[in-house]
Amino acid sequence: MKNLFIISAILFALGIIFTAAPSGAAKAAATERLPDFYDDFESYNVTGRYLEDDGAFTEKWANNVFSGGEPLGMDSHIREVGKIEYENGVSGNKVLHLDNTTDKNTFFYMGPRGDYRTKKFTVEFKLKMKVENVVQHCWVGVSFRKKAETFYTGTNNLLFTVVRDLSSPLVYGQGYGIFDGGSATLLSEQAGIYGDKMTYVASNTSVAGNTAGDTGWMDFKLEAGDHAYVLSIDGKEILNCSLDIPTFDYFGYLSLNCCCANALIDDFRITNKDDGLPPVIAPLASPEVVIDTETKKISWSEVPDADSYKIICGDAEKTVAGYVTEYDLTRLRLEEGEYTVTVTAVSPDAFLYKDSAPSNAVRFTIEGEKTSGKKDKKGCGSSMGGIYFTATALLGAFAFIKKNK
Repeated sequence: MKNLFIISAILFALGIIFTAAPSGAAKAAATERLPDFYDDFESYNVTGRYLEDDGAFTEKWANNVFSGGEPLGMDSHIREVGKIEYENGVSGNKVLHLDNTTDKNTFFYMGPRGDYRTKKFTVEFKLKMKVENVVQHCWVGVSFRKKAETFYTGTNNLLFTVVRDLSSPLVYGQGYGIFDGGSATLLSEQAGIYGDKMTYVASNTSVAGNTAGDTGWMDFKLEAGDHAYVLSIDGKEILNCSLDIPTFDYFGYLSLNCCCANALIDDFRITNKDDGLPPVIAPLASPEVVIDTETKKISWSEVPDADSYKIICGDAEKTVAGYVTEYDLTRLRLEEGEYTVTVTAVSPDAFLYKDSAPSNAVRFTIEGEKTSGKKDKKGCGSSMGGIYFTATALLGAFAFIKKNK
């Protein structure tokens, strides 16, 4: 009986160990990729204010205006565009309403806040396209493979959209790409350039609603793999694209985008399918700076992969090219006083490296007599004044003597 009790105790203890181990392993496995992202927009208050003024919303979503910055280029229409509203206008289901109909040449975008970079994922949401104030056509889609959390233009990225022309009850797929930091171009125009490295097929499908009216709710779905991308509406494939090009072969940010659109969005979901976490973007090494206090020249160690160096000296700032590793501080035309100087290595691509931390600080002093340009000028002026006064006095004396002879 005693032995049975001991054996049971041992088995019970082993059971605790064995059941705890899989739990820990499961927890570790769950951290191998970023979590899924979801927003049904029900947690926000319906206040009539724009998204950028809703602190609860901007804690979860980001663009450069949400983060306190200014609109950028083709992304200039991101202020006073979105609101949280009731679907029927008075109560019940809450939706995201994006009304970007004032300028056909600009985009609205927003994406998950933080370092949310993915490579393989599925984005799904419900979409209703309205016609009020829409001139001709509109599109809503997802931009991804972005090298910045915020803007769409200016980085390598892809954009797949569902487009609706008001003259037809059909919607169709359309893809854009930015190659090497250029402007957005239609992928259909790029397909022949890359041979078998790129394929592109787009089609259309009919949607609920009459020709000139609002659509019903559509199910938007974009599936992104390593090189393959499929866009579908209500289960019907409207775009299929493959891009086996290193330009887009990385973990990147993504965002919800629209242009010329008056649209309702609901139940936005990102399902992350990556095999691991996005790579860490490490900072460049910090330069090591030395100063010659006599000549007021600084020099620093070369930092591999640095594109340039930013020199901070008091309130003055100067940027020099990446091949430069010294600088004459007298070129800053500093006033007399004590100064602290640091040098920061600047990354050529914030997606590959962050800028370095500032270097070690070096200090030097500019003495008053060593900034004597103004004093010399003033001194020169004083000497000339003295000469002028002396000459005038002599001439007066000669005239007096001559007169009284």
